[in-house]
Amino acid sequence: MSTTLLVLLDLCLAGLVIPLLIQMMRANRALAIVRDGKAEFSQLVGSLAEAVAKADISINTLKASAAEYDGTLQKQIGTARALVDELQMINESANNLASRLERATDASRGMMQPTQIIAEAPAPAPQPMPQPAPQHQHQQAAPAPRAVPRAASTVPARGGRSPEPIRIEPTLEEEAPRELKARSAAERELYEAIELLRRGS
Repeated sequence: MSTTLLVLLDLCLAGLVIPLLIQMMRANRALAIVRDGKAEFSQLVGSLAEAVAKADISINTLKASAAEYDGTLQKQIGTARALVDELQMINESANNLASRLERATDASRGMMQPTQIIAEAPAPAPQPMPQPAPQHQHQQAAPAPRAVPRAASTVPARGGRSPEPIRIEPTLEEEAPRELKARSAAERELYEAIELLRRGS
């Protein structure tokens, strides 16, 4: 009776030990897989560390490039502002010159209008010369009348008064030099404006 009980107990223990051995074998295989994965994980961690180092170097290079481009951009901005100021000055000068040219053109037109009026005015009819009084034969003949200069022509006054000078209005030929002077001044100002624009560009 006791022997049978011992055999049964041994069988029960053997039945419990066999599943335990199977679980231990499985655990050993899992540990082997973990060990193999540890090596791969170590390689992955090393690769990640190298990538982080390269990223750090790239960030530093990017910072240096950004600082360099920042300085260059500031210089270009300063140059652009100077050019804008210069262009504003040139624009103001051009506007002033345009107004001056417009005033000069108006003045030249105003000077041309009186000249055209004088040119279009009809010439005065010639006045008849007074007939000389009859003289004796023994008296000498009166000298021929001289041509009266245009600028200093005089007309004898009646009653023994002193002769008064005749004022002659300027003709078209006399007014032409004034018009030419006004045009030459306007052309000179236009040429100066063009030179300023060329220098600014």
